[in-house]
Amino acid sequence: MKLRSDMLFLLMAELPTRRFIVLTEKCMLENCEKEKSGGRVPQEIQFLLAEIPAELSSRLAAARNLASKEVQPRQRD
Repeated sequence: MKLRSDMLFLLMAELPTRRFIVLTEKCMLENCEKEKSGGRVPQEIQFLLAEIPAELSSRLAAARNLASKEVQPRQRD
């Protein structure tokens, strides 16, 4: 999960008084909060949700689906 490496870099930063990660999908926010409550994410990291316009959200979903299809193994005949 790329977020884990981002969290590590965030923890290594010396200057911030607050550490937060802004997410654009509610399901990711819920997943991260669940990981945090389970002790798998440092408590000093705060997760925030930034809502994006519906048009952009649908374009991102389409791009994610396309990328997912690109990495799925192809079936052989």
